[in-house]
Amino acid sequence: MQFTHFEPQSGDIVVKQMQNPKELRHDHFLRKFEYTKALDQVLKPYVQRKFPEYTYSVLMELNRRNGLKTALGGRDEKSLTLLLKYLCKYVNDPRFSYFLMYIVDQTLDLYAATIGNCPATDKLFVDLKKRLQRETQNLATLMELQGALDLILTASHTSDPPQLRCEEKAFKRHLLKAKHSDNPSVDLIKEKLSAPSETVLSWEKTLIHSVL
Repeated sequence: MQFTHFEPQSGDIVVKQMQNPKELRHDHFLRKFEYTKALDQVLKPYVQRKFPEYTYSVLMELNRRNGLKTALGGRDEKSLTLLLKYLCKYVNDPRFSYFLMYIVDQTLDLYAATIGNCPATDKLFVDLKKRLQRETQNLATLMELQGALDLILTASHTSDPPQLRCEEKAFKRHLLKAKHSDNPSVDLIKEKLSAPSETVLSWEKTLIHSVL
């Protein structure tokens, strides 16, 4: 009924005609296998700021098509600056960091020989290095905290008594031997425990009291 004149009556349900969504520019270039132009479309400052997931999705699609090096390579100062700005801004973002680490590696392989030729890109490379070092330090700290928490949780759930160290075992054997002999060293140990000038470790006190 597209080209007919019809007036709906009361109670009629009118279904609106679906309009085809407009094709995005980067999808247009991807469909034509123009990978460099497709990446340029999503590296524009407005797209980076408002829709960073578009840039990430195009990079993922280029990697799936084995066209990533083609899109990343051969860039001039302006287009390389846009790429490095995107990497510096979102390389620490948990949503994109895993794959963007790979993009950083590919970019360094392609443009390592050009470092030192352009001050603008050199500054971005230094900034990117600092961000990666800070991210590495944060991950190392988190791994240390995770290891400490794992030890605490394991110790809190275990029912076995803690194992004695080798010096603790030797000290315990010495106390047992002194207890079953007529040697007055046991009384001397008690005096040392009560003496305020002597420092005795807590594990030594525990063993002494358990044996004596």
